[in-house]
Amino acid sequence: DGSPLMTEEVLDSIAAELDLRRPVWEYTTFGELKAQMAESKLEGYMVRDAVTQETILKFKTPYYLVTKFLGRLSDSRVRMMYAYPKGFKQQVDEEFYPLVDHLVANVPEAVFFSMSDDARVPMIREIINNMF
Repeated sequence: DGSPLMTEEVLDSIAAELDLRRPVWEYTTFGELKAQMAESKLEGYMVRDAVTQETILKFKTPYYLVTKFLGRLSDSRVRMMYAYPKGFKQQVDEEFYPLVDHLVANVPEAVFFSMSDDARVPMIREIINNMF
């Protein structure tokens, strides 16, 4: 609509006045954010231009992507993961190979199959949090 976007500081002020929570935000460089992404257990980051406040891009963290990927596997992909883990691991980042190995070794295929996506995602996140 052509209206200028509000700055994070203005949004913080409005939220404080209305007693609303706000997401954590910070000014940073692209390089610093990229380094932070590797260790983050958040879903991701919105990157806004510091001057115009326009959203430039959204980063999803590897943690978020792999938990969603493994948590929402189709039946055929689950069968592949258990029957041929080496080939399956070629579809995920190398740092998550131990996770695939752990699932295959410690969570029976029938149990993994029987779980809903909503149950798989928190289980996978818990395993990641304990492994890394």
